[in-house]
Amino acid sequence: MLTYYNSCGKITVLKVRNENLKNMKNISDITGYDYDPKVGFFEIIKSPPTPSKRTILKNANDIDLNGKSFLYEDGSLVDIVKQEIGDLSYESDDVVRLVNEIANSAVEEALYWPLRRKMESPNFDNIRNMMHLFEGPMGTGKTWLVAHKLAKKWFELGKKLLVYMTPETSALSDVVSEFESWKESSNSVDVEIIYSEDGTGKHGKLDVDDILHYIQNGKKVIYICNHHKICTKGPASTRRQLFFEQVAIENDIVVFIDEVHTWLISGKGNQLKVRGSSSKSYKGALYDFISKKIASNTSWVFGASATVTVEHTGDVKIYKKMKFDIVNSKEVSYLLKFLVFRRKYKETISTFDANNTTEVNKVVEEVVQYLVDGPKNADVKRTATIQCDLTKDFDDRRWDREYMDIADAVSAYYKAVVSKMPNFNPKNAYIGVSINEDPDAFMGGGNFTMTNTGQFGEFQLTQNEMYEMLMDKDDPLIILLSVYKGTASINVNNFSVCVQHRQSDKRTGVKCQPYATHAVKQFVGRLYRVMKNVVKGLGKYNSYINAPSPDTQKFYEGSPNPIDNAKYVISCNDTDLEKLLHAESYKAFLAETPCNKLAIEELDNDFSIDVETAYEEMLKLRNLAGKQNSAYNHLAKISQKNGMKFEKSAMNAVSKSIAEGLK
Repeated sequence: MLTYYNSCGKITVLKVRNENLKNMKNISDITGYDYDPKVGFFEIIKSPPTPSKRTILKNANDIDLNGKSFLYEDGSLVDIVKQEIGDLSYESDDVVRLVNEIANSAVEEALYWPLRRKMESPNFDNIRNMMHLFEGPMGTGKTWLVAHKLAKKWFELGKKLLVYMTPETSALSDVVSEFESWKESSNSVDVEIIYSEDGTGKHGKLDVDDILHYIQNGKKVIYICNHHKICTKGPASTRRQLFFEQVAIENDIVVFIDEVHTWLISGKGNQLKVRGSSSKSYKGALYDFISKKIASNTSWVFGASATVTVEHTGDVKIYKKMKFDIVNSKEVSYLLKFLVFRRKYKETISTFDANNTTEVNKVVEEVVQYLVDGPKNADVKRTATIQCDLTKDFDDRRWDREYMDIADAVSAYYKAVVSKMPNFNPKNAYIGVSINEDPDAFMGGGNFTMTNTGQFGEFQLTQNEMYEMLMDKDDPLIILLSVYKGTASINVNNFSVCVQHRQSDKRTGVKCQPYATHAVKQFVGRLYRVMKNVVKGLGKYNSYINAPSPDTQKFYEGSPNPIDNAKYVISCNDTDLEKLLHAESYKAFLAETPCNKLAIEELDNDFSIDVETAYEEMLKLRNLAGKQNSAYNHLAKISQKNGMKFEKSAMNAVSKSIAEGLK
């Protein structure tokens, strides 16, 4: 028997054999299940229920979206907006508001509500040895949801301490900003946010002393840290673990782990099955801490990722106590259409023979050209992230392979920059190198050196500073070279190209997932975040600030958080729309391996929005808001760049049919 809820209330139905349902209409109405050829049958969760009555509407501002789920509705985002408006008179601001509200509603239904329903379910407090996960595409706004929605609910339910953990130190500043934004907007004076890179509190004491001080004085505390703060050996980490364990025993703690596909393999024996490689030094420290100290004492253990692993899905057996529970639908592609104004768009994802010098050089040339190309007067800076091989001596290289290691890449990309960069200046640093926790190399004048010294003198460059330089519109740095970095928690919003020269087998031996693709998908996912250049306000390298440049800020003025460009799409002229599409498009180049080929299929199916699709949706939105396009057609231009020829008459016919369909 299946029980589900819809607008009519509680319905109990008999589950029918799957094969009998494939040709039935209205499957969801009959069973509470729907069918997708990719994933088979899946349960439809409808909560909160659709309102049974709607107000008689005079204009779009009267539309009440409370309680309505749009997640599984047919049509694109703009189609759904048009359906909600109907035949009413409307203004552009109404259209933008509906676009944002419907997108927010769908994201919350896909990510927020499943987790909330789980923690409000009967006997949730009695669950032990379980981490509850939600899965959502990169750039969905998962951190925003935790900071602005879930944290509030957790504290309302009586929790005193929220520990938010992320794998990369460089991501901490973005997380802190989200929580501070929520605290300011909600006027939560009884909440303290504790974050420090050196592990000390506000008064120079260990950060746990400050946590204890605030809790004892009736405050709620948000503690934000990277995994190293908990998992490294030493008295400070040990004290944090013991303190958090005690708060867990008292059931006053919530632990949230970001990017759960990293650091959380349950043990050495599952390394190969989960990530396609193994290491003798792997200790499983984070898993053991969460399992033994937290999950064994409380049910309030949560996590999120865009790329859950075979351990999380239950396809690989976990031999230790803590298991994983994915609370929402694992089919994330349903959410894509609601993100169309909230992320970058794919031009191409292609493979190349990384052992063929000619092909490698062609990729290098194309990457640099893509960074410097753009519409006239498009004052936007695009950057690239490049994964290389480890540096190897010549004798250690395989005879049948030409390694693109860090030194090779520096040379190749620097030559391309010299030949293609307008107004090239050898004194500028166009290429940065990051291998360890802090960048070990900084390029200036094309001289490769594994030091932090150079034209800037004795200078310690942090990861955050390098990322800020990449995003700084006026800084010449445009290329980041690394080996293993760039697969999670790195938020450089103007990454527009990624290249993976590094080749790895990533074979898992697991039938349902023969290759571990999550690292590749996460790497390409660095390109999804909307364009945001920044400007330095207090002098170069003196401060880490994140002030948006006027040229990219205008894309998102008046939009909610997460930011989107719907308002700009409606308000801008045709030329500026071309600039927007230039800023919000990307290319990816991956070494030709079986793992990468499978990753591309998964990216295309579940994560990528094509630039052609985005442009068509923009045209529909502009027409809905009464904004007609002129002869300019960005889609045709993109197509020509990709070597495809579209007849002008065909393009005109497409535009005309779109316009007719919206009347």
